[in-house]
Amino acid sequence: MGDDINQKAEAAEGSSVIQALRDVYVVGPTLPQILETVDFQIKNQFESLLYKHAPSIIQQEMSKVKESIDNFNSKINERITEEFKSLLFSVNEDQAAKNLTEGVSDSNFQYLFKESIEQVIRKKDQAPQDVLIELLINKVNNVGNNNDYLIEEAINTLKYLNKNHINFILFIGEIINNTGIYRERPFQFIELTHLSQIKWTCYYFLEQDLSKIDIDYLRYKGLIFENKYYVHNPEVYDRIGNSCIPQEFKNKFNKSNEELIRLFLPELDIILEKFGLTTPYQIDVLSKIADTICIKNRYNLMKNIEKYRNNNKTLQDEWRNTLSEHFIDE
Repeated sequence: MGDDINQKAEAAEGSSVIQALRDVYVVGPTLPQILETVDFQIKNQFESLLYKHAPSIIQQEMSKVKESIDNFNSKINERITEEFKSLLFSVNEDQAAKNLTEGVSDSNFQYLFKESIEQVIRKKDQAPQDVLIELLINKVNNVGNNNDYLIEEAINTLKYLNKNHINFILFIGEIINNTGIYRERPFQFIELTHLSQIKWTCYYFLEQDLSKIDIDYLRYKGLIFENKYYVHNPEVYDRIGNSCIPQEFKNKFNKSNEELIRLFLPELDIILEKFGLTTPYQIDVLSKIADTICIKNRYNLMKNIEKYRNNNKTLQDEWRNTLSEHFIDE
């Protein structure tokens, strides 16, 4: 088919490399000389190929960054518009505009805004955009409140977290939020409402990309306390069972909290397993920073869960049938 093009390449002293077409043949007395030759070839090829492909690589990364920034821009504009409309219930348009202008032009907000944009640029589609935006919106609404330093701490901490860390914090936050300690439970409806909310929270988080969580890392970053659990109902089964399932139904079923949770919330064990947690899981106490992330993001999280619920009629029917079968007396 044509003459082979043979070429002697640079190599370590005492050895040589003969290139024939795409095959590389090394002639040398020792392994270190072979490895040194390979190192040289890789370095040489890398530099030339990088120079060749760098423009397209940079362009691809720039496109990803621009897409993430455009998405961030659209979302925060949408939230600011929502806040403006909300303010109109209590003040006129001029005052509402003035309040928001003061918020977004505040030097503290501007610093946090810059920090948030930097996170979006650095992490691109892996940046926690929704959480950042909710924290920023809350900062706008709390201009001049020197006690709201936790929002600043939360935004700074997000730099060191990935989406899986944040999903874990938000999930545990919702379990805590729906399982408060009550002395009296006069209405079954209240308990079952919280049970349903946890059910849909589980459904929603199962759609996220969950993986094993590094609890020690979250402790190191000050998001959960080490070896500190809730005094009342520290285990997740007892916490949900005692807060969300009426006592009369426990008597009726004659089952433990763990058995009842596995009956009505089998998704819980799946999520805990995905996070790499052993059961029965003792709920870690969230720090003030983690709690701030949960509280300030609750509005957005509830909106996303509600949207997920509305788009899943089959799951709605299945859950409704479960409640009717077990909780509604004939």
